[in-house]
Amino acid sequence: QSNRSPPSSPPTTPPTKHTVAFMMTDGDNLQWTLGPWSTAKTWYGSSKRGAFPMGWTLSPSIADLAPSALSYFSSTKTINDEFVAGPSGYGYMYPTTLPLSNISCFSTFTFDAMESFQMTTMNVLGQNDAAPNCTLLKEYQSHLPNGMVYYSWGDGYSGLHGRVWSCQGKPIVSGKWSLWDNSTDTTSDMVGVEAMVEKLLGVQDDRDGTKLSGYTFVPVHAWSHSYEDVVSIVKQLDKELFDVVLPSELLRRVRLFVKEG
Repeated sequence: QSNRSPPSSPPTTPPTKHTVAFMMTDGDNLQWTLGPWSTAKTWYGSSKRGAFPMGWTLSPSIADLAPSALSYFSSTKTINDEFVAGPSGYGYMYPTTLPLSNISCFSTFTFDAMESFQMTTMNVLGQNDAAPNCTLLKEYQSHLPNGMVYYSWGDGYSGLHGRVWSCQGKPIVSGKWSLWDNSTDTTSDMVGVEAMVEKLLGVQDDRDGTKLSGYTFVPVHAWSHSYEDVVSIVKQLDKELFDVVLPSELLRRVRLFVKEG
C-alpha cells in the first residue's frame, strides 16, 4: 500500500480551517477484523485507502491473539491510517460497569497491547447518553497523550453532539454527527452521505481553531457505510476551508488550542 497525500505538518498555532476526523466503528469485532475487514474493498481492504486521514477502531488484543494479523495490519497501514484502540480498550467494555478493582489490570493489558500497534488513543463507549465520568476514565487518560474519543449509546454514537470534557488535563471528545444509514434529514444526527456533506458545508465558516465549533468528529457506521462513502464526502469539502485529520490530531488540536468546554 503506497503512502499518498501525506498529512500536513501538525500546526503549532490554532488552525484556521474547520477540522474534521472520521473513524470507522466496530473494530472490536474480531471475526470481522480478522476476516473481511482487511480484504474487502468496503473497508480497510479498499484500494483507495490512504487517500486521506482516516481512523479505524481496532481491538489491541489482536497483538496477543493473532500476531500475524498485527504484522499484516502494521505493514499495510499508510501514514493516513490510524488504528484506535477499542471500543473500549483491550476488549469490548463499558467503564460504567467494569468493577473499579479491575481497572488497573484492564488498563495494563490495554496499553501493553496498544504499544504493539503504536496506538496513541482509544475509543470508549458509554451505555447511555450521560456525560463521561472522569473518575472511571482517569486511569486510561493518564496513558493517552492527547485524550480519547467517547461515544454515547444514542443517536448512532453522536448523542452528545460533539461536546468535549477535560479529564486529567486532556480532552474527551464526542461524536458530533454519524455517517449511519441513509437519512437525508439534515436535522438528524444519523445521516447518509448526501446529508453529511450538507451538514459539513453548513459549518464551513466555523474555522476558529480556538473554539469547539471549529471541530467535527464523525463516527462512520461499519455496517451501513464504506470507506468509499467517506472518500465521496471528503472530495466535496473545500481544502481551503476544511482540514481532514487523523483522530489523534483532532484530539491534539483540541488539547492545545481550545480553551472552552
